[in-house]
Parts: sequence; structure tokens; C-alpha cells
Amino acid sequence: MAELNKHVASLPDLIEDKKQVIDLMMQYKQFATKFQSRESISPAGVNKLNKSFVPFVDRLENAEISKSLEYFARMDGNPPMPLLTSIKGRLNTEVVSFSPTECSNSFWALGKIRNPVEEEVIRSIEENILKKYKAYGSNSVAKSYWAFARLRRIPSSEILNVLESQLLKLGRSLKAQEISNILWAYGTLGIHPSDEYLNFFEQQICLKIKQFKSQEVANSLWGFAKMNHTPSKDVLGVLESQLLKLGRSMKAQEISNILWAYGTLGIHQSDEYLNFFEQQICLKIKQFKSQEVAISLWAFAKMNHTPPKDVLGVLESQLFKLGRSMKAQDISNILWAHGTLGIRPSDEYLNLLVTRAYSLADEMDAKDKALLIISISKLESFMIEKP
Repeated sequence: MAELNKHVASLPDLIEDKKQVIDLMMQYKQFATKFQSRESISPAGVNKLNKSFVPFVDRLENAEISKSLEYFARMDGNPPMPLLTSIKGRLNTEVVSFSPTECSNSFWALGKIRNPVEEEVIRSIEENILKKYKAYGSNSVAKSYWAFARLRRIPSSEILNVLESQLLKLGRSLKAQEISNILWAYGTLGIHPSDEYLNFFEQQICLKIKQFKSQEVANSLWGFAKMNHTPSKDVLGVLESQLLKLGRSMKAQEISNILWAYGTLGIHQSDEYLNFFEQQICLKIKQFKSQEVAISLWAFAKMNHTPPKDVLGVLESQLFKLGRSMKAQDISNILWAHGTLGIRPSDEYLNLLVTRAYSLADEMDAKDKALLIISISKLESFMIEKP
């Protein structure tokens, strides 16, 4: 990367060769994608390429429009607004003629950038899907689902039907990440597909389980739970088995999302399996945010499982460090979990939660206040019964 930064720095302030600019942008994008980091990329180099790119927007080919959007999505997700507006204008005009890969990559990039997308742009993308869905591969279908979810745009029934019908034909080519992204998208958008379609995904999970990483297991379980769909014992079994192999790679959010899914679906796991999660919590506790602590405690309570004192201790200790970041729902979930499991919090711990709740009072809506009152009542009834 140092050599690339040095090369870009040696070039004129305004690079006049379109191909050269786009090639350099792609090199930066590939580095950011491979290493999931932009720290080594020169901000001055990025600014130079952005500035040089502007005059070429009106002359971009379809593939170049798609590549430029991917570049901005991978680099910082926040490109200069005038430049992004110009590219989206070109996309809106040309996307109907894009190949499925170009269209889905562009759509994915818009979701990644997370800048508001004009209705007319979405409609043009949907037109491409309806015209060319039979040529969409599994990656293009999955990226389209993911983008709809990221942009909180519920596809029409017509779009859903063509994407689902295409996926059913492409089952063997589906990869683990594609499966989990589609399930995550359904869960995010609150769409509940048919049992036949969900059974198709369960079959694919069993067939492709060795490809699954911890994030993909977590996204799949989270998606099922958001759809209120309990997978079969066979599916739960292969996911659990895969997780046990992947323990060291699990992140805090994945741990809390998986526990949330089990709690939401009312799936009571064995003590041995829950002990595995407790070990992971202790190992990854520094990664945990207040929401992840709260969700984990809530899920344990939903499963009627009381973690041992050392696990409760590390969660409590982490909350003391994160006190100011706690939201009303986090506090409600924590208090509810303690009351449900009959775990008496220390005076210092309880004071932390109550003090933070008071500081949030003006920000709470009626639902937050109601949940907090219920949770406090739950805890108080337990503490009165067992002083």
C-alpha cells in the first residue's frame, strides 16, 4: 500500500486519464476489501482520485458506474455529495441496461453507503430485476435482498416472487454468506416467506454448513427468530455443531444475537452448550457494548438459565465501564433478567442502573417508560419476597 500511496502522490493534482483513475480507485478498493481497513490508504490520495474522477462521470460506461459505486462503498461510505448525486443520476438513466452483476453490485453499494436513495433510482433497479431475473446468479440475488434490507425498502410481491423462484433454481450454487444475508434481510424487513421456502433454506444450511462462519450462523439464527420461525432439530444441531468449532472467531455481537434468537424462539439449550457461550462471554467481554450485555442477560433469563457468578461478574464489571452508553431498553432488559432469574443485584450495581435510568427520563417514549416500570416491578417483587 505504501508504494501505491507514493505512486498516487507523484501524479498531477488532476489526473486526466479516465482508465488510470478508475484503475487506481479499484486498487484502493481491493485493499480495503481484503484487509477490511482503510487506515493505510492515504486520505490525500483518495481526495486526488475523487477530484480527478469528477470530469469523467458523464462519460462512464455501465461497468464503470458500478465499479465507482463499489469503490465509494468500500472506501468510506460517505463520498462527496455532489459527486454521489451525479453518479446516482447516471445510474438511474442507465441501470435498466446493466447486467445482473452490475445492477446488484450497484444496489449493494447504495445500501453500504447508506445515503438516502431516490425513489426513481429504486424503481429503475427493480425494473432491471423484473426484466433480467432469470440471468441473476445467487450472488446477485443475495446482494439485492441485502440492499433492500439495508435501505429498509420492502420489495413488491412481484419482486419477491421472481427472486424466490430464481433462488429455488439456484440452490446448489448458494454459498453460506448468501444464505445468511437473505435470511437476515427477511428478518430485517419483517417479511415471513412460505414454509416451503424456509424449508429450502434449512436444507441449504445442512448442505453447506461447513462453509458457515460464526457471523453467518448468527445472521441465520437471528433471521429465523425475527421471522418467528423455529428451525428443525436437524438444522439447530448442525448450526450448534459448527459454532462449537468456531468459538474463537465469535464476536460479541454474534454471541448476543445468537442468544437473543434462542431466547426469542423459546429454544432451551443444554447446560453444556450454554456453558460454551458463557466461556465465550468471559473471553470476549472487552468487545461487549451495553446492548450486547443486556441482550445476553435477557436471553439467559428467557431460557431460565442462571449464569454462574464469574460470568455475572464480568458482565457487571463491563457495564460499570459502559454506564453512560446504556439506553432505556438496555436497563429494562437487565432489570427484567435479574428479576426473572431471582438474582439480587448489589446496591452499587442497582444504583448505577437507576441513576442512568433517571438521566434518560426526558428521552424515553411511553413504551420505554412502560418497559422500565414493568422491569422494576419484576425486580422489586423478587427483592421483597427474598430480602
